[in-house]
Amino acid sequence: MPLLALRFRVVAVDLPGHARTRVSRAFTPDLPSIARALGELVAALKLAPHTVVGHSAGAAVIARMTLDGAIHPERIVGLAAALVPFDGAAGLLFPSAARLLGASRFAPRLLARAVSAGSTVDRIIEGTGSRLDEPSLAHYRSLASQPGHIAGVLSMLSRWDLAPLQRALPRLRTPVLLIAGERDLAVPLSQQGAVARVLPDARLVVVPGAGHLIHEEVPQRVAALVQKSDNPR
Repeated sequence: MPLLALRFRVVAVDLPGHARTRVSRAFTPDLPSIARALGELVAALKLAPHTVVGHSAGAAVIARMTLDGAIHPERIVGLAAALVPFDGAAGLLFPSAARLLGASRFAPRLLARAVSAGSTVDRIIEGTGSRLDEPSLAHYRSLASQPGHIAGVLSMLSRWDLAPLQRALPRLRTPVLLIAGERDLAVPLSQQGAVARVLPDARLVVVPGAGHLIHEEVPQRVAALVQKSDNPR
């Protein structure tokens, strides 16, 4: 973000229920609701974003916002974009496990204690195919120690359904730049390539040696690609 802020006005938000944000019990953290909430924020701030950038599930949020008319960007940038459902058993197990854990009010506190202890967070990061430095890992350990954040993640995962978005992607006429890490183990490169072929106006750039957290591994490279795509044609 500091690199992009040299050229753009950068606005960054935590998703509802994540990090230090809080939501009411009446809020349903599914994709359409989160997209609407961020659309209301954009309207309240009187923003007209020229470029929207989303990482992983964040790419699905900005795609949904654009399709629903909440924003009208000139371009979309998806970093390790998770725009379609997981293949096979993972697509069934992740939401089910999140619902099971989220049903218990004690689970987030217990998970926060367990995940933030020892090297659990480090192993989770390694499982995405990324290699981060110690300050970045320390940040993730701190985040994982917050029961409220864990509860927000579980609540979102239990309701995350990308099938409607997948069906709508051919209607997304906004130019899309997909930046993918060659070693991404969370959203496979083959999946991101398939998405690029479905979108009407998309370009896929693969960064060698990077994993799922590509913007944290090679921020200069990602920032340069975002700025270059300001006029991709």
